[in-house]
Amino acid sequence: MLAEVRRRAGEFDVIHFHTDMLHFPMFEDVAERTITTLHGRLDLKDLPEVYRHWTAYPLVSVSDEQRKPLPSANWIGTVHHGTPAEQYAFHLRSEGYLAFLGRVSPEKRPDLAIEIARGCGKRLKMAAKVDAADRRYWSEVIEPMIRAEPLVEFIGEIGDAGKSAFLGDPGSDGAAVLAEGEMTGHRHAIYDRVTMFRDDSLAHDIPKGLYVGHIRAVSCVGRSAVKGCSLHLTCSQFSGFYWSHTHGSGRRKWATCAPKG
Repeated sequence: MLAEVRRRAGEFDVIHFHTDMLHFPMFEDVAERTITTLHGRLDLKDLPEVYRHWTAYPLVSVSDEQRKPLPSANWIGTVHHGTPAEQYAFHLRSEGYLAFLGRVSPEKRPDLAIEIARGCGKRLKMAAKVDAADRRYWSEVIEPMIRAEPLVEFIGEIGDAGKSAFLGDPGSDGAAVLAEGEMTGHRHAIYDRVTMFRDDSLAHDIPKGLYVGHIRAVSCVGRSAVKGCSLHLTCSQFSGFYWSHTHGSGRRKWATCAPKG
């Protein structure tokens, strides 16, 4: 894929990469005509040297928190991941289980979700995939915790069609037990590790040391799904970056380069 983009680079005004830094050695001569969105962790050992070496690439973060390990990198903006709000129904009142939706990996902290459920005495349903890279973490850490805790039910990976019912089912307590782990830099999605509940009562049940804070889910709907993380806003922000890169150019042709899946 990168070889094909390299071959056709002259056809585009802006090339938008979602491939971390894999393209850096191949596109140095056109770095000013690229945008690179970084989606993962930036606190890994060798990354500072990489971004000190390739400073010409304009970078976009998915949250301001994500930038902290690399404050001097060539950041041009932050664009939060977009969510199609129309795909998710909101149910204000319910009594039932806690929900964990995401991926089984150390940075997502599914272990903390299980601890919270145990401390609250609440049922926990976990809808999460296990990537090949996290198989060991699953088998050595999370699977034994689930087997030892009768309150926890592991469902596995679910598609977009099933997420609204899983998170907003009349038998569910709230949008999520746990915010994504701090190391990922995706804390914008749940407001600094703040867990969302439908009411204030559940917050009182969380053991001391596991509770950071919460926002009532009813007050989050407009702020998150509609304003802060909508697909419309995501596209609008990226379009602004594209326009600034092509200002004064006779052409307006953009290409996006992202890994499959």
